[in-house]
Amino acid sequence: MTNRVEKNNEMKIFCSEDEINYNQSNNYAFLNWCFDDAMGGNDKSNPVQTINDNFEMGKAYMANAVLGLYSILYNRNRYCVADMLVFPILFDVWHGVELWLKSSINAIHFLIHSGEKLKNNHGIYEYLNILKCELSRLNMNKSIEIALSELSVLIEELKRVNAHFDFARYSFGRNGEYQFYNAPLGEEKQWQKKLKKNAKKEVFHLSNLPLCLLWAIISEQCVAGKISKMILIQCSALPICTQLP
Repeated sequence: MTNRVEKNNEMKIFCSEDEINYNQSNNYAFLNWCFDDAMGGNDKSNPVQTINDNFEMGKAYMANAVLGLYSILYNRNRYCVADMLVFPILFDVWHGVELWLKSSINAIHFLIHSGEKLKNNHGIYEYLNILKCELSRLNMNKSIEIALSELSVLIEELKRVNAHFDFARYSFGRNGEYQFYNAPLGEEKQWQKKLKKNAKKEVFHLSNLPLCLLWAIISEQCVAGKISKMILIQCSALPICTQLP
């Protein structure tokens, strides 16, 4: 074999069962580990499987968002890396929230035997309203107040700028439309419609995001060694800015 072929064989990403050394299990990431039913498999026909899988996958995306923020803050945003890393971080937040909301709604439907099917899309605004309605119908208004207050603040902030679900994935939508942060003044997608001439640019600090929502999960289950709560306090040093083109 040529050196190139040998090198390609060494760069394998996915390993089969007989290639894994379980005496050094920390050298691997097991894709199916969190979705195992404790009997070496899973059952896609079981609604509980999907509820659990969405919750576990949501934790993974939220953990990645927090670690991304930590890497920026730890390096004091050297070389302005936040300008680029903010996109995968916010994508992880959106998708993590989406998965958690789907898991919560489906869990309620399963427990009350409603038989309702949740429409699958990326609409976290609609999902939050559905979850609040379901909890209210079960007289769980206190849970809405306690458990969903920070999430409601986050989603209201995304709605305020008219963020679409793919805003952190692509600079333009699937039909070529602008995103809220790059649309010229006068375009429908431009969220700063009422900005006066010579007004200062809008600044939103990450400290205003409900990161305590992320912290509650990450500190307990997702990050070994636990990230310091100081990270959340220091977020005030990392604003998200959008300037008019």
